[in-house]
Amino acid sequence: MTRVAIVGHRGYSGAELVRILSRHGGVEPVLLEHREHASDGPSLRRPKAIAHAELTPEVVQQQKLTLVFLATPPEVSMELAPALIGAGARVVDLSGAFRLGTAENYKTWYKETHTAPDLLAEAVYGLPEFCRERIPAARLLSNPGCYPTAANLALRPMVEAGVVDRAAGIVCDAK
Repeated sequence: MTRVAIVGHRGYSGAELVRILSRHGGVEPVLLEHREHASDGPSLRRPKAIAHAELTPEVVQQQKLTLVFLATPPEVSMELAPALIGAGARVVDLSGAFRLGTAENYKTWYKETHTAPDLLAEAVYGLPEFCRERIPAARLLSNPGCYPTAANLALRPMVEAGVVDRAAGIVCDAK
Protein backbone atom coordinates (compact mmCIF):
# COMPACT_ATOMS: atom_id res chain seq x y z
CA MET A 1 0.00 0.00 0.00
CA THR A 2 1.33 3.42 -0.97
CA ARG A 3 1.48 6.07 1.75
CA VAL A 4 0.44 9.48 0.46
CA ALA A 5 0.31 12.71 2.40
CA ILE A 6 -2.19 15.54 2.43
CA VAL A 7 -1.11 19.00 3.51
CA GLY A 8 -4.00 21.37 4.09
CA HIS A 9 -6.40 18.63 5.15
CA ARG A 10 -8.36 21.08 7.34
CA GLY A 11 -9.70 23.01 4.33
CA TYR A 12 -12.49 22.01 1.98
CA SER A 13 -10.32 20.60 -0.84
CA GLY A 14 -8.06 18.81 1.60
CA ALA A 15 -11.00 17.34 3.51
CA GLU A 16 -12.54 16.06 0.26
CA LEU A 17 -9.19 14.56 -0.71
CA VAL A 18 -8.96 12.79 2.66
CA ARG A 19 -12.48 11.42 2.15
CA ILE A 20 -11.64 10.13 -1.34
CA LEU A 21 -8.24 8.68 -0.44
CA SER A 22 -9.58 7.03 2.74
CA ARG A 23 -11.78 4.87 0.49
CA HIS A 24 -9.03 4.09 -2.04
CA GLY A 25 -7.76 0.53 -1.69
CA GLY A 26 -4.24 1.25 -2.89
CA VAL A 27 -3.24 4.18 -0.70
CA GLU A 28 -2.87 4.98 2.98
CA PRO A 29 -3.35 8.70 3.67
CA VAL A 30 -1.14 10.54 6.15
CA LEU A 31 -2.22 13.98 7.32
CA LEU A 32 0.67 16.43 7.54
CA GLU A 33 0.44 19.59 9.65
CA HIS A 34 2.15 22.60 8.09
CA ARG A 35 1.00 25.20 10.60
CA GLU A 36 3.18 26.16 13.51
CA HIS A 37 0.27 25.43 15.83
CA ALA A 38 -1.67 22.42 14.57
CA SER A 39 -4.73 23.45 16.58
CA ASP A 40 -5.11 26.63 14.50
CA GLY A 41 -7.93 26.61 11.99
CA PRO A 42 -11.04 24.47 11.81
CA SER A 43 -11.06 21.04 13.32
CA LEU A 44 -12.75 18.68 10.91
CA ARG A 45 -13.82 15.20 11.93
CA ARG A 46 -11.29 12.59 10.90
CA PRO A 47 -11.26 8.86 11.20
CA LYS A 48 -8.93 8.03 14.06
CA ALA A 49 -7.10 5.45 11.95
CA ILE A 50 -5.48 8.13 9.76
CA ALA A 51 -1.92 8.93 10.77
CA HIS A 52 -0.95 12.52 11.58
CA ALA A 53 2.56 13.94 11.45
CA GLU A 54 4.37 17.26 11.39
CA LEU A 55 5.43 18.42 7.94
CA THR A 56 9.21 18.34 7.58
CA PRO A 57 11.44 16.91 4.85
CA GLU A 58 12.77 14.43 7.42
CA VAL A 59 9.26 13.15 8.21
CA VAL A 60 8.55 12.76 4.49
CA GLN A 61 11.65 10.58 4.16
CA GLN A 62 11.13 8.66 7.43
CA GLN A 63 7.48 7.92 6.64
CA LYS A 64 8.44 6.91 3.07
CA LEU A 65 5.90 9.34 1.61
CA THR A 66 6.40 9.22 -2.14
CA LEU A 67 3.48 11.51 -2.99
CA VAL A 68 2.29 14.66 -1.22
CA PHE A 69 -0.88 16.55 -2.11
CA LEU A 70 -0.82 20.28 -1.36
CA ALA A 71 -4.34 21.54 -0.65
CA THR A 72 -2.93 24.88 0.41
CA PRO A 73 -3.06 28.50 -0.76
CA PRO A 74 -0.63 29.29 -3.63
CA GLU A 75 1.88 31.09 -1.42
CA VAL A 76 2.07 28.08 0.92
CA SER A 77 2.42 25.67 -2.02
CA MET A 78 5.30 27.75 -3.40
CA GLU A 79 7.00 27.60 0.00
CA LEU A 80 6.50 23.86 0.57
CA ALA A 81 6.94 22.29 -2.89
CA PRO A 82 10.72 22.79 -3.25
CA ALA A 83 11.48 21.15 0.12
CA LEU A 84 9.10 18.24 -0.51
CA ILE A 85 10.58 17.57 -3.94
CA GLY A 86 14.04 17.88 -2.39
CA ALA A 87 13.03 15.21 0.14
CA GLY A 88 12.24 12.85 -2.73
CA ALA A 89 8.44 13.15 -2.84
CA ARG A 90 6.34 13.83 -5.90
CA VAL A 91 3.96 16.75 -5.38
CA VAL A 92 0.43 17.34 -6.63
CA ASP A 93 -0.50 20.98 -6.05
CA LEU A 94 -4.21 21.81 -5.93
CA SER A 95 -3.68 25.58 -5.89
CA GLY A 96 -2.87 27.74 -8.88
CA ALA A 97 0.77 28.15 -7.86
CA PHE A 98 2.28 26.06 -10.66
CA ARG A 99 -0.36 26.22 -13.43
CA LEU A 100 1.39 28.85 -15.52
CA GLY A 101 4.74 28.18 -17.17
CA THR A 102 6.61 31.36 -16.29
CA ALA A 103 6.96 33.80 -13.42
CA GLU A 104 5.94 36.57 -15.82
CA ASN A 105 2.66 34.83 -16.66
CA TYR A 106 2.01 34.22 -12.97
CA LYS A 107 2.58 37.91 -12.20
CA THR A 108 0.31 38.96 -15.08
CA TRP A 109 -2.63 36.79 -14.05
CA TYR A 110 -2.30 36.60 -10.26
CA LYS A 111 -0.74 40.05 -9.62
CA GLU A 112 1.79 38.44 -7.26
CA THR A 113 5.45 37.50 -7.53
CA HIS A 114 6.12 33.78 -7.84
CA THR A 115 8.49 32.68 -5.07
CA ALA A 116 9.54 29.33 -6.64
CA PRO A 117 10.07 30.26 -10.30
CA ASP A 118 12.61 27.47 -10.88
CA LEU A 119 9.84 24.88 -10.54
CA LEU A 120 7.47 26.49 -13.04
CA ALA A 121 9.25 25.10 -16.10
CA GLU A 122 9.14 21.53 -14.81
CA ALA A 123 5.59 21.55 -13.44
CA VAL A 124 3.24 19.43 -15.54
CA TYR A 125 -0.31 20.63 -16.05
CA GLY A 126 -2.30 17.68 -14.73
CA LEU A 127 -4.97 17.48 -17.39
CA PRO A 128 -4.45 14.02 -18.93
CA GLU A 129 -6.15 14.98 -22.19
CA PHE A 130 -3.36 17.53 -22.73
CA CYS A 131 -0.29 16.08 -20.96
CA ARG A 132 -0.90 12.36 -20.45
CA GLU A 133 2.60 11.28 -21.54
CA ARG A 134 4.34 13.73 -19.17
CA ILE A 135 2.31 12.95 -16.03
CA PRO A 136 3.90 9.61 -14.98
CA ALA A 137 7.42 11.07 -14.76
CA ALA A 138 6.47 14.43 -13.25
CA ARG A 139 7.92 15.43 -9.89
CA LEU A 140 5.45 18.32 -9.71
CA LEU A 141 1.92 18.07 -11.01
CA SER A 142 -0.30 21.13 -11.12
CA ASN A 143 -3.97 20.31 -10.73
CA PRO A 144 -5.90 22.31 -13.33
CA GLY A 145 -9.01 23.05 -11.28
CA CYS A 146 -12.65 22.78 -12.32
CA TYR A 147 -13.13 25.93 -14.44
CA PRO A 148 -9.95 25.49 -16.50
CA THR A 149 -10.75 21.82 -17.02
CA ALA A 150 -14.28 22.54 -18.24
CA ALA A 151 -13.11 25.38 -20.52
CA ASN A 152 -10.11 23.53 -21.96
CA LEU A 153 -11.99 20.31 -22.66
CA ALA A 154 -14.82 22.20 -24.34
CA LEU A 155 -12.51 24.39 -26.44
CA ARG A 156 -9.91 21.86 -27.52
CA PRO A 157 -11.95 20.21 -30.32
CA MET A 158 -12.82 23.62 -31.75
CA VAL A 159 -9.22 24.86 -31.61
CA GLU A 160 -7.94 21.64 -33.21
CA ALA A 161 -10.58 21.92 -35.93
CA GLY A 162 -9.42 25.46 -36.70
CA VAL A 163 -12.80 27.08 -36.11
CA VAL A 164 -11.48 29.38 -33.37
CA ASP A 165 -9.46 32.47 -34.27
CA ARG A 166 -6.77 32.19 -31.59
CA ALA A 167 -5.25 35.52 -32.61
CA ALA A 168 -8.50 37.23 -31.59
CA GLY A 169 -8.29 35.66 -28.14
CA ILE A 170 -10.63 33.39 -26.28
CA VAL A 171 -12.83 34.53 -23.42
CA CYS A 172 -14.48 32.06 -21.06
CA ASP A 173 -16.96 33.64 -18.69
CA ALA A 174 -17.65 31.04 -16.00
CA LYS A 175 -19.50 31.38 -12.73
